[in-house]
Amino acid sequence: MKVAFQMDPIKKVDPKADSTFRIAEEAQLRGHSLFYYEPNKLTSENGKAIASGHFFKIIGKENESVQLGPEEVVELSEFDVVWLRQDPPFDMHYITTTFILDALKPQTLVVNDPFWVRNLPEKLLVLNFPELIPPTSITRNIDVLKAFKEKYGDIIVKPLYGNGGTGVLRLNLDDQNLESIVINRVPISGEIRSNMHVGGTATKIGLSERDLEICNKIGPTLKEKGQIFVGIDVIGEFLTEINVTSPTGLHELERFDGINAASIIWNVIDEKLKA
Repeated sequence: MKVAFQMDPIKKVDPKADSTFRIAEEAQLRGHSLFYYEPNKLTSENGKAIASGHFFKIIGKENESVQLGPEEVVELSEFDVVWLRQDPPFDMHYITTTFILDALKPQTLVVNDPFWVRNLPEKLLVLNFPELIPPTSITRNIDVLKAFKEKYGDIIVKPLYGNGGTGVLRLNLDDQNLESIVINRVPISGEIRSNMHVGGTATKIGLSERDLEICNKIGPTLKEKGQIFVGIDVIGEFLTEINVTSPTGLHELERFDGINAASIIWNVIDEKLKA
């Protein structure tokens, strides 16, 4: 197959930690040809999705993980699979790429389905499962936030379309500065954030009955919406995010349990293409 990856600069990713790299590595092992382009090199021209990028091979050298071919302009409709894998922020530029990639269906499989990536923002999708999430308020109204904090005391404030732990704040019972914090302050790395982007580390842990309950409840919806590779955030007993944009963790699964999730993902893609 011909496989394209819409992603952040490929030579800047960590080949030992980046899930897109692991997906590409598995594709190469299966004999697929690989193409890479960055989101700002995606164009819609007369209704066709055009990208400027490079065919590449993973070579796994210590100082050079990939070998890029010369820059080429391609029609993405000529590819069997296109991976939507750039990291958020989930801004208008990100959203525009999903509209352009929509034009590839049904002849090209886009993973995850861009229509539903666009329409299932991770901090909003959880609202479809009220029995699984903690008390939650989504608002731009400072008075609503004040009332929420007064009711629950110790709360977490997160930007709706942020990523990697940026802008996440904990306001405890004694914090009287809600208004100034929410509007003005840019937070530094804090202990409430476990994101690997800000220094959090992955540790092995088994799935609890509650974890399995959450997966069983959200799984059918995600499958129906064409989401093949999804990550979730669970804090204690509560689901807090469903990540459909650029989930990670494939290397950690393989390192901890020997589970080749990249292979499982490609098996699902193979089945979808046959269907």
